[in-house]
Amino acid sequence: MNNATTVGAATLAWTPGFNGGSAITSYQIVATPTLVGTIVTRTGIAATATSGTITGLVNGTAYTLQVRAVNALGTGPLSAASNAVTPTGVPGAPTAVVGTRGNTTVALSWAAPIVDGGTAITGYTVQVRVAGTVVRTDVLTSAVTTATITGLTNGTAYTFRVFATNANGSGALSVASAAVTPASAPTVAPVLGTATLPPVSQGAVGSPLTATVNWTGVPVAGNGGSAITGYTATVRNNLGAVVQSVSTATAATRSVTFTFSVDPGPYTFEVLAFNTVGDGLASAPSAPILAR
Repeated sequence: MNNATTVGAATLAWTPGFNGGSAITSYQIVATPTLVGTIVTRTGIAATATSGTITGLVNGTAYTLQVRAVNALGTGPLSAASNAVTPTGVPGAPTAVVGTRGNTTVALSWAAPIVDGGTAITGYTVQVRVAGTVVRTDVLTSAVTTATITGLTNGTAYTFRVFATNANGSGALSVASAAVTPASAPTVAPVLGTATLPPVSQGAVGSPLTATVNWTGVPVAGNGGSAITGYTATVRNNLGAVVQSVSTATAATRSVTFTFSVDPGPYTFEVLAFNTVGDGLASAPSAPILAR
């Protein structure tokens, strides 16, 4: 007997035997799992046939095949079992597709299909989508379940779907990931405005001093793809050491007031914007300002 497999099926070839003195009316093929599973039988195969295909098998499960003849007197004995054969198919769908944003990148991970189709997965394909439309496809030629998708646009929301491939072809698409928006810290610095001390000295060295600084906010084009959430203004002494930093509670604030102890020498001020990714570029420092 010879046999071959296709997706969820197997084909068996045989040589007719003794008919028992009554013409053969049909054949039956019986597929038996080698370990556990359900025996599958196909009946009604033509009496003239010397091969037949049995369907309804489970991909990835090994079966032995047997054939028996039927005539007017009944069903004959089963043939000897064939060698074990394993039907294979395409993989199922990957699951749990999750993306983590980066700067023009998304780090993607997923779980391999529960069903590999009975043969090893050889790779995956990632669909990159914007508003449900596929804008690009990345083909991965290994069975790893992670990928870094590069060359994306900060501030654009992407979703991702993945399918697996094996020797039989490509499987079903995963459910789409949640939307992921690549972003960076702000790429444009605020423009520092005036930084002022009171017109009259507030006291000797070590006494409290107040100073106010204002600035022009970062434009949307410079927010790194993630909305500005606030600003941090910093005052430094003549040695460049930070005297005090003040962060705003909202992105709408455009000035802050410092209160600090007077040190000898001039002060400089600077401001930077921040978003949910991190701190952006600092402005150019102000001209040195002396306490009076």
